[in-house]
Amino acid sequence: MSLFEDQRQDLQRQALARMPAMKTAPFRNDKESMDRSCCENMTGETAGSCVDHAPTDLLDLDWKDIGQRSQKHANDADTSTRNVDLFDDIFVEKNPAAQPENAVEEQTQTHASFKAFEKGGLTLTMALSQDQLSPEKMEITCNFLNHTITDFNHFVFQAAVPKYVFMELKPPSATTIPANSNWIVTQVIKVNNTVSSKPLMMRVKIQYMVGNRQIIEEAQISSFPLQ
Repeated sequence: MSLFEDQRQDLQRQALARMPAMKTAPFRNDKESMDRSCCENMTGETAGSCVDHAPTDLLDLDWKDIGQRSQKHANDADTSTRNVDLFDDIFVEKNPAAQPENAVEEQTQTHASFKAFEKGGLTLTMALSQDQLSPEKMEITCNFLNHTITDFNHFVFQAAVPKYVFMELKPPSATTIPANSNWIVTQVIKVNNTVSSKPLMMRVKIQYMVGNRQIIEEAQISSFPLQ
């Protein structure tokens, strides 16, 4: 080894010997150590303002990526706006009201009416209602009208049908038919024709009082309009 090299090493050792001893602490770059150091170096109100948030370095932000995300959101919003037609279906009812049951029933009903009897100022008109889904069934509403100037009291109506027809005779709405056509008395008959190849026939009997005189009328209906 040369003399020059020996002198250089001696100078380095002397310099190190003159330096004070230093304790070296491991470097920690975590959030906890930074926050603790911040709070330990502050007192009073300054220490109270120390918050537990990691510093944000603006240089770490990728501005190009942020710009791309912002432009993407703007394009998505613009596309969704263009796809919405403010005048789309403005005349279409979005939530149509439920159709009443009687309206649905009305669509399946067939109606007809005819004058079944007329005599002595009394008229009987029958209004027929037949269900298209069950044509063998029919509801007959009998309307009685008094065209005279005297009331018909103690009104009684009877009906008879063939054995293959089931009949239900409801009570009348009143037992007096007012004079001068002031009021219609109604009575409902429900029939079910169990043999579709045979027609519905009916024999009726009408009884009422005019003063002290009793009136009894009979008639036969051989066919009905909906048969």
